[in-house]
Amino acid sequence: MQNLPRCCCRRSLPTFAFLGTVLFSALGLPTVSFAESSQARPSRSERHTEGSRIALTAPTRASQTRGIPHFWPDSAKELVGTAYGRDSSRVWFTTVQGIVSEVYYPRIDRTQVSDLQLLFSNLGDGQPSFLEEKRDFGSNYTSTGAMPRGRMEGVYEKNGLSIRFTKEIVVDPASPVLRVRYAFKGLPSSAKIHVLHKPAADGDGAGDVARLATTDAGPVLVAWDTQTSNQTYQVAAVAGSEIESTSVGSVGVDDGWQQLNRYGRIAFESDAVGPGNVALTTTVKAADSIDVLVGFGASLDEAYTAVANSRARSFDAVVRTFDAGWQGYFDALSNSAPWLARLPNDIRTDTLWNAALIKSHEDKLNPGAIIASLGVPDLPRGTGAGDGKEVGGYHLVWPRDLYKSAKALMLLGDTESALDALRFMMRQELPGGTIAQNTWVDARPFWVAQQMDQEAYPLILAAQLKERGVTFDSALQAFLDRRLALVENSNGYTAQERWEEEGGYSPNTLAVLSAAMSYWNRPAKAEQFLRVALENSVSRRGPLSNRPYFIRIAQRGLPDAGDWLQINNGGPWVAEARLIDGGFLEWLKWFPRPQESFVGLGAELSSLISDTNAVYQNPANGVASVVRGLPLFLRYNSDAYGLGGFGGPWPILTAESFLPELARDESKALDAFRTVRALYTPSKMCPEQLTVRDQTLSAMPFAASPLVWCHAQMVELAYRGSKW
Repeated sequence: MQNLPRCCCRRSLPTFAFLGTVLFSALGLPTVSFAESSQARPSRSERHTEGSRIALTAPTRASQTRGIPHFWPDSAKELVGTAYGRDSSRVWFTTVQGIVSEVYYPRIDRTQVSDLQLLFSNLGDGQPSFLEEKRDFGSNYTSTGAMPRGRMEGVYEKNGLSIRFTKEIVVDPASPVLRVRYAFKGLPSSAKIHVLHKPAADGDGAGDVARLATTDAGPVLVAWDTQTSNQTYQVAAVAGSEIESTSVGSVGVDDGWQQLNRYGRIAFESDAVGPGNVALTTTVKAADSIDVLVGFGASLDEAYTAVANSRARSFDAVVRTFDAGWQGYFDALSNSAPWLARLPNDIRTDTLWNAALIKSHEDKLNPGAIIASLGVPDLPRGTGAGDGKEVGGYHLVWPRDLYKSAKALMLLGDTESALDALRFMMRQELPGGTIAQNTWVDARPFWVAQQMDQEAYPLILAAQLKERGVTFDSALQAFLDRRLALVENSNGYTAQERWEEEGGYSPNTLAVLSAAMSYWNRPAKAEQFLRVALENSVSRRGPLSNRPYFIRIAQRGLPDAGDWLQINNGGPWVAEARLIDGGFLEWLKWFPRPQESFVGLGAELSSLISDTNAVYQNPANGVASVVRGLPLFLRYNSDAYGLGGFGGPWPILTAESFLPELARDESKALDAFRTVRALYTPSKMCPEQLTVRDQTLSAMPFAASPLVWCHAQMVELAYRGSKW
């Protein structure tokens, strides 16, 4: 598979989804009687023992189609959340376009749900045949302070009809259950509410099945994946209104959305479908409010028990428990990091939010495995079917991103999480001794190209932990010894730079290598990496300035030899000496006063950084721009990694651009914080890329949002600013 920057996994347009699960009565989730039909005996994985609380029925009205290909929802998330703590519920949720999108269980890199939303029909004369939550309702986000949960408002006002609902989303800390509460205003009494859910069970949306089952309260629906030996079952309940009907169907063919679109009603009910891309529909009567619960387990009994246990607790009680868990973490950080108290109230709240977001991206079965983002973007193509289970997306662990997350938590006093991250980096080591480019959260390699900065980051993190009194066991020390030997023996060449596209001599990579050697008291080697950077990645006769400047990367270490480089993702060929990025600023991150760090060469480095920054900041050179007074930067000129083959500005690079100013005056750190904060989405996410249109800025569709790396950088800016 061709390496593409940051993510080359499949990603897609949101699908008109519906609920993969077991749907129980709203009236207390009664015990299910056991009655297995001999006409359609389940396979071994489907069978349940005597005393089970649910039984599959013989299918009589089966749908025969497999459905259209599965598409992943937009990866530009509005909300993400999970309960705090490794012993809490192993469920994560995201939202996009106002609806619940991917839900993950039991690991943060294993999807179970693709979409979950409401449809409304029977709205009265002169009204549309049905309304869809995602497309017809405007969505507004209401902040919950630093808590990683969702509160949204949906509004529809047309044709004299005014429907509003509030939606709160939370994970039950005590059960593997997602809970969503809807409260309605203006819903006609004749209206029907259809809960729609499309599963992506056990990591894909291709091999799912849905079946009707029996309980002593009536029929329910179940769904699971057929392409894995250890199925995860999904169970959902709708509470607060009478269930009128349930039906299963194939996505794009006869699912509930298709029936409402064609007939304005659920015209027929099927009780079995799959394997394929399936969807489920539950219809209830209009009500003041309803609760939707989606639970997970290794069996139907286990999933049902999770839902039943959660259903026994009120929604408000679950929210209080959820908030108490996170508040305990915030209190611990405040005690461990007294610098938080010196921040203005708004920045302190945002900093705790950033900390919660970082921790929310850590897997609970694999401590220290903090992923890059919750989503499956695929910008080079703009769509993606991604039926296979090995679609990585951004729910992989990059050692580079992991270091930045660990550093942020360490600054907040959470050294335990930072040490877990270092231990996880050890698990990412390949048999040959190098560190994998990225891995799943269980440390299985995904891409394996060597990036030399990622070999150095464990050394930097270890040195910073030692400064805080942390000691290492023999296995971890041996891992660090191998890293030290590898970096010391390096000539500075990297197979890939930080954008994971090109090999050569990168100013950014060389700065990280030099920093690692400085931390480990190897000043001669640190200076040697600086010499390599000055000799092998600086154009002295380039077309962008009459003064020397760092280029993005020199493939052969000959910046003025006339070499050309083809931009990835369908970009053009560009002369190396014309390609610039902000990677040179990494030197200021580690060595803010070069003349003190490098006697002799420090003055040359300082002058070169200043001259390169003038080239980098010049809009004529194709990287920098200013929109609404905010400085914006592409990864590099001619970048093609973005929607439609055009790269957009990265807010993290706006944060990086302040390094020269902060090297002169660190008191400007909170100004930098507020500048980057202005690039967040309305729901407080720092996006990977921005779309710029008519002087307006928004998160680029299908780019990763939130980008955890950016939220980690914001913690560091707040820390630096707290000193003033």
